[in-house]
Formats: sequence, C-alpha cells, structure tokens
Amino acid sequence: MKSSIKKIASEAKNRLKSGYWQELYKSRDEDIERAKQNGVGEEFVHGVYKSRHDGAKREILWGRLYPKVRDIVNREMNGETIINPIGILINKPVFESLDGAGRERYVLDLSMTYLEIRKEIEQEVKLSRLKAKSLD
Repeated sequence: MKSSIKKIASEAKNRLKSGYWQELYKSRDEDIERAKQNGVGEEFVHGVYKSRHDGAKREILWGRLYPKVRDIVNREMNGETIINPIGILINKPVFESLDGAGRERYVLDLSMTYLEIRKEIEQEVKLSRLKAKSLD
C-alpha cells in the first residue's frame, strides 16, 4: 500500500515539475475557444477534460477496458454491427468464478463502465472533429 502511495505522489510531483498542468490548461482554453467558434458550448469541453482525469477508476479498470471499447467503437464507425459488446469485454475466468448474484453484479458494473467509456470516446471523437474543422 505504501509503495503505491509513494508512486502516486511521485507521479504527481513529476506532473507539477514538467509543466503538465500548465499545458493542460492551455490546451483546454484553446479547445474552449474552438468550441465557441463552432457553436458548441463551453460545458462540453469542460466535460471532456473532466472525464479524462477522473482518477484511479480510469487508470485501473479503464486501462484494461478502454482499448477494447475503442476497438468496438471504431468497428461500429466502420459499419460493422457489434451484437454483444459486453461479451467481448467480460473477463471470463473472473466471471466463471462468481456465483449467480456476483455474475449479475459483474455484468451490471461492466455495462455501466462500458457506457461511461463509450461516452468519453464519443466526446473525444466529437472534440477531434471540432479541431479538424477549425483547421480547415
């Protein structure tokens, strides 16, 4: 436990020293200006940036699921129909080790996380389209 706290503290210190937060704020302000120019509310950009930095849940659970959800969304954007995205995301050994109620809870939690990640990916796609549009 202590080593993970030290690791988190060290990462935070490195972000401060490297100017991470200044760059983040600068990028956010530029995106807000682009959004305003394209008739998109400032709240949208704030929501995208907030969801990018929502902490431990994202780093642990999302780190494993995010690439898989991104792949599902990309496949759908290319016209493929994905019938059971939750089935693709399930960690089968974990799922099979659970009892009935545990399986239901696992699928519900996984479904909620899938929807959160999917929403973030869709927001990122929208933001990148705004950036591309402003460059034209």
